Amino acid sequence: MGVAKTDRFEKRVEELDSDLSRLDEAIRFAEHQLSEFPTAGIPTSIPGLYSFPIRLPTRTGQVRLSIFYLYDGKDVRFMDLRPAEP
Repeated sequence: MGVAKTDRFEKRVEELDSDLSRLDEAIRFAEHQLSEFPTAGIPTSIPGLYSFPIRLPTRTGQVRLSIFYLYDGKDVRFMDLRPAEP
């Protein structure tokens, strides 16, 4: 199973990519994990919408982000990328 990405998700990646080294690597990891185990994320209150947390190293520590994705029982679609809530 592949992972589709919305334009919104791609735009968020572009906005963050220059500030966060290894963001592409973290997204590839998430794609691999979720293509094998699509319900590995944290379910949200919206049916079919999950959050997949990632952590990235920075010069001052770590940044926590969440990939929000839809899983309809067949396909995974990355919808958004946002800072994780503390």
